[in-house]
Amino acid sequence: MSDTQVIHGSSAKPRSNNAVKVAIALVLALVAAFAGRVLWHRLAVQKAVPQELAALRASRQDLSEIIESYRRQRGYYPPSSQLPGGQDGVLNPLFYELEGTRHKASEHTYNLPTTKDPVTQANLKEWFGLEGLSNSLPMPEWPTNFTSGHALGFRTVRDDTEVLGLEPNDAVRTEDLVDDLVVSTWRYRTGPGIHNTGKFDIWVEMDALGKHYTIGNWPGVE
Repeated sequence: MSDTQVIHGSSAKPRSNNAVKVAIALVLALVAAFAGRVLWHRLAVQKAVPQELAALRASRQDLSEIIESYRRQRGYYPPSSQLPGGQDGVLNPLFYELEGTRHKASEHTYNLPTTKDPVTQANLKEWFGLEGLSNSLPMPEWPTNFTSGHALGFRTVRDDTEVLGLEPNDAVRTEDLVDDLVVSTWRYRTGPGIHNTGKFDIWVEMDALGKHYTIGNWPGVE
């Protein structure tokens, strides 16, 4: 009877260990890449904050000069909201007044040069407590568009309203930073301004990296 020698192979175990090591290395590499990307993005936001604040200050100066041009031509500042609570400046008719509208009296509507949908007299009453817009002419004439040639955009003031507001239009808030530099539309009040008696208050809000900023036209927020 011959002896049978049994040899126990162990090659499967090292191959299994190698696969685990490779998987762990891949996971660590992915985590490191993600952490690096997060750090890089945060540094980019930190760098962009002072640049955006400078751009907002320049836009504030530009908008202030536009408002003064309106006053010089019409003899008064653009009206602000007349509603109770309207002095918070959030819902204001500044965009409509500076853009200028054409009035269709038969339909009680006002048309803007930049949008298709008309604003009704009922809208103005509901949004701002106003009976009409000052910088407006009967169809088919157009009044002065004070924003023409200036770097100002517009959008809805909030998600829960159709009111359009002026917004700063700059190159700092690129698409990859727009969610990190959250900038409001321009707030406005006059008749009189709280901080600028006999004139107007204009300001914008920004949130970035857990901090809140106000850029306005009075001491302390300039």
